[in-house]
Amino acid sequence: MEADSWVDKDGDWRQKKISLMGVVQSFASQLKIGQDMTRVSLPCIFLYPFSMLEVMGHRELSAFELVYEANKHKDPLDRMLAIVSWVLATLPQERWIKKPYNPVIGETHECWIESPKCGKTVFTSEQVSHHPPVSAEHVKSLQEDVDMSCNLSFGVRYGGNSVSIVTSGGGKLTLNKFNETYEFPKRTPDMVVRNLIFGKKKIFWEGDVSITCKETNYTVSLNFAKSGSDNSVKGKVEQLESNGKRRLVGNIEGKCGEVIYYTDGNSSRMLVDHSNVARAKIHYLPMAEMHNLASLRVWADVNKFILKEELDKADELKKSIEEDQRKRIHQKTAEGTMNQGRYFALHEKDSWKLKVEPPLLANEKANGKTETKDEKPAEN
Repeated sequence: MEADSWVDKDGDWRQKKISLMGVVQSFASQLKIGQDMTRVSLPCIFLYPFSMLEVMGHRELSAFELVYEANKHKDPLDRMLAIVSWVLATLPQERWIKKPYNPVIGETHECWIESPKCGKTVFTSEQVSHHPPVSAEHVKSLQEDVDMSCNLSFGVRYGGNSVSIVTSGGGKLTLNKFNETYEFPKRTPDMVVRNLIFGKKKIFWEGDVSITCKETNYTVSLNFAKSGSDNSVKGKVEQLESNGKRRLVGNIEGKCGEVIYYTDGNSSRMLVDHSNVARAKIHYLPMAEMHNLASLRVWADVNKFILKEELDKADELKKSIEEDQRKRIHQKTAEGTMNQGRYFALHEKDSWKLKVEPPLLANEKANGKTETKDEKPAEN
């Protein structure tokens, strides 16, 4: 039986407020303004029962079939706008009141979506660095012939009654059908959590994200900002012309979590309506088929205690997991293998690439070869 992840589920537990204000204030009093909270072990009262790698898998995959709309278009502008639609669909209006676990070094997460129309899309991620925290990810569809790889890093800065999550690390998405690569110098905007302890909590995406395709000379620049009580997104689509100048093609405007439009001089079209985005079901291997550092196994027992509100037991187990991580780091440092993960390896500074095919991807390729040879699906 397939495993499941709490990141895909809703319930009262998700929006249950932290009621122990004394605990919150006591913990906050130990922090300094500007302190990097990725180096702080948070008590489980502040945590959701899922890892950041699980969040990444859910965000990237659930609406990833929007990317495949690009394969249907002959016009390169339409292909770029299909990619933009997917990017915007991964950035809803956040309502988190807690945070996911920081992944431990060597932790991995694998999952997939599939449909008769688009086949199977496989997601693979791994926590490849602890300080600074870096998560490497790879997405692959054999049927649609699409690849994506990203390195993501998060820095969390404490600001008294606010927290800033500063992101870095980019990636590339390739439409092999058109030999086009879409580059993201920065995959996601920053996030700011306001009124962290006192007042009504508000979460906003802030900062800039750009997407460039050198093969078609199109560039999209997006800016996310607080606008009153809303989280606005504004942007522009430009094309580099032969004279070296950029020509404005159209504009993008809307609100995160709501409707966002693209307009040019003659028309307007909706890029994404967050209330109507088709979200695919995400699949996971059975727990027994996962290795010990798979996210769903690493945190399984901590999850149980958090959901039972047995937080002392959750904290104790979490500390044990973090102590095991310190031992792995010491061992890898002694062996000189800090630049090698289970699935990814460091190729250049801050550039981790897939070095071996994870089982999910290898199995999918094997099945794909069988289908091509036999001209029918392989039998299970």
